[in-house]
Amino acid sequence: MTKPAMQPGDLDANASLQATAGSPPLLVRTPHNTEQVLKRLEKAARRGELPGFERGGPAINGAAAAFHAEADAVPFEGMVVAVASPATDGGGTMLTLSVRLKPRMPWIFMISLVLAAYPGVILTGSMLRTLAPGATWLWDTVWWWYFPLAVVSIPLAFMPALMKSRRLAAASAAEVATTLRKLLDS
Repeated sequence: MTKPAMQPGDLDANASLQATAGSPPLLVRTPHNTEQVLKRLEKAARRGELPGFERGGPAINGAAAAFHAEADAVPFEGMVVAVASPATDGGGTMLTLSVRLKPRMPWIFMISLVLAAYPGVILTGSMLRTLAPGATWLWDTVWWWYFPLAVVSIPLAFMPALMKSRRLAAASAAEVATTLRKLLDS
């Protein structure tokens, strides 16, 4: 049986699986030096071809970032961080792209889930008082059984959202790498 040909979406799916599994970052080689690369990308960003482009960014493994751009991800936003280094086989620049999630929203989401547990105890106790007024043992001990259920549900809500965001950010990084190749080849 023959293996079917790759479809256009398969590249993004493969790239996202590799990026989430801790594979090597994406590489983009260009014949231009770093300053020329940054000038070209700034022009492209002003035309709307590279959303969220900014010079600099968070350091990757101790190396200063040349620039960063947005990586589309839901529910948490992502970013593609590029470190520029001279190409090893002659002139030009090698861009090493890494994908990261912006850390603010995952933290806000996690803290919101944790802080929402106590109002849930009050609401559940109030509901049980209304629906089962004779079962005082049930609504008097809500906090004994509600908190364990809430604690178990926090990672069950957080981890799938985090994994989905990482997968979508990695797929978006593959698209950003393709866009960079097109912008820097000419």
